[in-house]
Amino acid sequence: RELCIISDFQAAQWGDVTVKLPEGIRLHTLPVGRAEAGNGAVLEVRSEPPAPVVGEPVQILCEVANFSSEARARIAMIEIGEARVSRQVMLAPWGRAVASVDHVFRKPGPHVVQVRVDDDAFGADDWRGAIVPVRDALRVGVFGADPRVAPIWLRALGVIPWTSPLRVNGGDLPEAGACDLLMIAGWDGGAMARLKELRSAGMPMIIVPKEGLDLRVLQELTGVQGEGGAAAWEVLKEPVGMMVEDHEHPVFAVFRSGEYGDPARAAFRMRWRLPPSMPRGRTLMRFSDGPAAIWLCEANPSLLLWAAPLSAPESDWASHAPFLPWFGELVGSLRARRLGMVAPTMLPGERLAWRVSGRDDGIRLVGSGDAIIETSASTAGSDGWRYISAPIASPGVFRWLVEEQCRETQIINFPTVESDLRAGMPPSSGSVAGGVLRSARELSKQDGTPLWKFLAWSCLAVLMVESGIVFLSDRERRAAAEASP
Repeated sequence: RELCIISDFQAAQWGDVTVKLPEGIRLHTLPVGRAEAGNGAVLEVRSEPPAPVVGEPVQILCEVANFSSEARARIAMIEIGEARVSRQVMLAPWGRAVASVDHVFRKPGPHVVQVRVDDDAFGADDWRGAIVPVRDALRVGVFGADPRVAPIWLRALGVIPWTSPLRVNGGDLPEAGACDLLMIAGWDGGAMARLKELRSAGMPMIIVPKEGLDLRVLQELTGVQGEGGAAAWEVLKEPVGMMVEDHEHPVFAVFRSGEYGDPARAAFRMRWRLPPSMPRGRTLMRFSDGPAAIWLCEANPSLLLWAAPLSAPESDWASHAPFLPWFGELVGSLRARRLGMVAPTMLPGERLAWRVSGRDDGIRLVGSGDAIIETSASTAGSDGWRYISAPIASPGVFRWLVEEQCRETQIINFPTVESDLRAGMPPSSGSVAGGVLRSARELSKQDGTPLWKFLAWSCLAVLMVESGIVFLSDRERRAAAEASP
């Protein structure tokens, strides 16, 4: 009635394990590892932004870890399509570091990024891959019809080459979920349920309030606390200008050198006056006489309040050259960063699946070195056919081919939790009779059958039998000798 577990007792896997045993069963644990098992690994590969557009500068980031008690230098080889770049990272004991590469994708579609560090004794986690979805343009929905902003927004979005404007009507608001940003021109607090759904799905928004809107409704929409107060449409006696308040915000980064002019250059004869008790956040731009013109709420995803009209004769802001690049920077900085945009990766031992509209016997799944992976097909009801692979043991990039054309790319990565090879305490037992042992020497000290006594008596009995046989044999030999003449 004993159970013995022999393992390396990796801390990441065994740290929280408690073995539940019935009464009367003794548990023994025998660690097999004695020395430290140092290891290095690639823990993460991602792009910033996660879903870029064609021609946009992208930063590829890879996190490398050192699971050992000694500082190490590792070489990370970053492969983006046919481009290969190496980066050296210095890693402190049990430390992590990030290597980065700037890149510009020239074609839309899924792009595979692979990172490999120089090999060590445990090589399964020295490689990691990711898929970067690159799109032709950002989809920006414009909802509402306030004539003082909506037409200018649509016209500016149509000029920016990497944005695709979508006019969203009230009945089409459900379709706004496919957008990267929703701009609301003249919000009266309506469609709250749908807007909250979009927010929970990660939709950033720019809102121009309708006159009289109590900003306390933003608390329901965003969860950001605020005392509220109504937005008022104000006709100014004298034109007022505008100034940048938060120079450190990324949206103003390209204007710091002065090369692109002053994005706040404007004169306003009318405006929305936001109440002094705003929701928590920061003023990006303000009117020269004090009130906020562009207010970024402290919310996630982003929500921006816009109080500056764009159409003539209310203002001349949109007529100045710096407005368009600033507007493009704003749209790019507020885009949705939903995880659903990035294809998930699988783990070793799992099966890859691909769904198609109809069965095709020419569909193949290939892995590293164009090795063919066994697959099977089954119907998926009205959704067509589903192709499923056999369990795949090793990490890598896998491609679904139809007539030698790649139609789908999937990635299997090593689980990061397995990379830390430090051993922890062996698991304890939930049984009262259970015990935890630390070594084979201790295991040999436990109660059991005392075999040494049995073996000693057995040896003594063998010696006695042997002595008796020898004595009888000698006596017969002597008797025979005496009887002979």
